[in-house]
Amino acid sequence: MTPRSSASVVITGCSSGDISHALAARFYQEGLIIFASSRTISKVEELSTIPYITLVAVAVVEKDIEGRFNYLINSAEAFLYSLLLDIPLNEAKCLFNTNTWGILAYSKYFHLFWGCMNIPWLGIYAEAALNKLGETLRLELPLFHVGVLTVIAGTVNTNIFDNASSVALPAGSVYHPSLDRSVTLWIPANQFVRKVATDVLNGKCGKTWRG
Repeated sequence: MTPRSSASVVITGCSSGDISHALAARFYQEGLIIFASSRTISKVEELSTIPYITLVAVAVVEKDIEGRFNYLINSAEAFLYSLLLDIPLNEAKCLFNTNTWGILAYSKYFHLFWGCMNIPWLGIYAEAALNKLGETLRLELPLFHVGVLTVIAGTVNTNIFDNASSVALPAGSVYHPSLDRSVTLWIPANQFVRKVATDVLNGKCGKTWRG
């Protein structure tokens, strides 16, 4: 493991089995001090056994951290797995509130900006708006010596689909073969976070595709 440095990273949305959870473990291996944030602390309790990882509830994250960090990994998100015409409008609005405005709220307390994830059938593309926000922040923040990186995440093998309702395809749907084949193309989370951590620690800015 890399010797412990004084650099620290705040990671939002650290639920067990998610990309952010794997990122916390990876940055620990890279020698950083980690603040793992979650709405429900019980979902990240297993991280509490690792030295230099502090668990922080979302409601008090600003008070507890007080700006003492070098990187902010914005990975908290809501997930809605459905076809466009089947999505209730109120649920779509909640998705945008979390995945776009929630990320922007955290980024006002920023040092780094993470995140756009586009996967077929996630038709309410709140992250498409987030992608534009990331590019705008990238242009606005160099004055404050703040770098912005938007990570376009492909198909990463995490438990995110376990927390979503499945879409029932009609019998004989032409999408069945594609769905079965896409699962075999998912990359392991540890492979994904290794590449992302390298991007972040090397100071990469702009946009990168991983997964």
